Amino acid sequence: NDIEELVDLYSNNRLVASQILGEGVHAEPGQAAEGYTAGYGNLQQDVLTSAFIAAYRGEAINSVGVQNDFVRQDIFDQLPIPNWRLTYNGLSKVPAFQEIFQSVNIQHGYQSELTINSFKTNLLFEPGALNNDGSFYSRLEIPEIAIQESFAPLIGIDIRTQNDISLRAAINRSRTLAMSFVNSQLAETQSQDYQFGFGWLMSDVNIGFLRNIVNNNPKKKKKADSDRDPLNFPGNNRGGNRGGGGGGANVGDLDININFSLRDDVTYNHLLDQGFSEPTRGTKQISFSPAAEYQMHEKLALRIFFDYTKTIPRLSTSFPTSNAAGGIVVRFTLNE
Repeated sequence: NDIEELVDLYSNNRLVASQILGEGVHAEPGQAAEGYTAGYGNLQQDVLTSAFIAAYRGEAINSVGVQNDFVRQDIFDQLPIPNWRLTYNGLSKVPAFQEIFQSVNIQHGYQSELTINSFKTNLLFEPGALNNDGSFYSRLEIPEIAIQESFAPLIGIDIRTQNDISLRAAINRSRTLAMSFVNSQLAETQSQDYQFGFGWLMSDVNIGFLRNIVNNNPKKKKKADSDRDPLNFPGNNRGGNRGGGGGGANVGDLDININFSLRDDVTYNHLLDQGFSEPTRGTKQISFSPAAEYQMHEKLALRIFFDYTKTIPRLSTSFPTSNAAGGIVVRFTLNE
């Protein structure tokens, strides 16, 4: 949902939740005029929690399918949306593609988590007892409820060709909603992440002055495809070659990797009943990381890399930064 639509839905849900939980007229004139029932004002915790969970699901409490029991549930029974993960790898089995691709994986996944970091029994709670706002005390004091949800990935594709070229692209999106009952503020963090990768493992490559070292090596052992990770993306669990690749490739193998990512995230604070939202933090980050590793010998590898990251803040109180690093790494393996 759009940020403003989410806040409007949250605000509207509070009124309906109050009418479901209570009855009669609220003692406060402003609350009574808006239609809030006795003991359940616009900032009463039970009202807020019910409205918050419903808004997270994108539902109006008075809509079809959302019953009174939903509002009257205990907060610990309010489960987030179930998680799922879908993977399709059937394209590589199509006869027309088998001569071109070793594997083609298409992925989609969703994760959600509802978190209550702390809570305690309200010592002032007793049936019918009212606070200074004319609302009932809640049985439990809960400072904050946070819901984190992410599409990881929203859509992702991982391709490996028969000549050891690898391509990977992924779009990730996430949102975190944190409702504070201490100051009645809703903090929302939204982020988008775009990743692109290219990898090419070239076998038996002779490079100029390294030719003699490569040609004189008596052993050539090819690494299994399942152990390669030419794209070197964080979280890729295929194992094997990380940090540039080529560690177990053929003698003279050249492993080229190019990774690019773009991340954009921003946090807004929404003040309920004030119609006011403001960004409190946010950045845009661009990363570019090419690397090449050459396996000169079964125990000796040479890696050249360059890492560049640029961060652009969304707030004028911060300034943009750029970081660049590069170099040459020689790795010599002693164990058999």
